[in-house]
Amino acid sequence: MAESKDKIVELLEEVLKWQRLQGMKILREILPQLLDTEEKRIVYEMTDGKNNQSKIANEAKVATGTVSNWWNIWYSYGILIKEGKSKGRYKKIISLKDLGIPIKPKSFGEKNDHSSRIDKQG
Repeated sequence: MAESKDKIVELLEEVLKWQRLQGMKILREILPQLLDTEEKRIVYEMTDGKNNQSKIANEAKVATGTVSNWWNIWYSYGILIKEGKSKGRYKKIISLKDLGIPIKPKSFGEKNDHSSRIDKQG
């Protein structure tokens, strides 16, 4: 019985590995289209379920309504998930750094510690 459970776990891990690979390929295609400006990339990367709309809008230099609109669009595409019990709080499903997508804003990353690759030369 334990041997068959081990085999099932092994097979599920193999399926998960291939699903992740396929998902990464799709994300690499769709994210550059959805995040076609530096402001959108900043907003997406800062959408970690902890930062609020005002903080993100201020950092990206966009209106809070713009952040809200982008969040709703991105949620509908499945690149954000709803986070916690706080209504309207979202979280990105993957960091841009994990996909090799750089962010080159003027101040982002210099004042804050975020998990994205920052190109400070631009």
